[in-house]
Amino acid sequence: MDTILENLLVGRDLYTKMFGSLCGKYELNLSEILTLLFLANNPEYDTAKEIANKLKLAKSHVSVTVRNLEEREYIKGSFSGSNHRTVHLSLCDKALPVIEEARARLNEFRTVVMSGFESEERLQFSDYLKRVTNNINIYITG
Repeated sequence: MDTILENLLVGRDLYTKMFGSLCGKYELNLSEILTLLFLANNPEYDTAKEIANKLKLAKSHVSVTVRNLEEREYIKGSFSGSNHRTVHLSLCDKALPVIEEARARLNEFRTVVMSGFESEERLQFSDYLKRVTNNINIYITG
């Protein structure tokens, strides 16, 4: 199997494993937890459209996730000023323990992935990943 593809698949499996018990504990799916984490870490991107664009997810999938989170009172939507077409999302207090645990899992994920790398190697690896991501984005957008 192609090394890049294999790394992507194994990384996805590790991510799923690390967040699995958190999903069970809060009865949330991985998309819902990642959406909460995204909103917590990126407050400047607070609309479903921005979440879909940044996370490269289908808008319909994000809409379902947002609706579920609103119904369960993890997030709330509001309008900004006189613009009643764009719903801005914000986290509710109920989401805070989920986010705290999700951040811990994310740190654990980083620790596992970067184990055995020296500081300089971590910087190089990060640079390589940014370049790969940029190449993919350029290809996708044409």
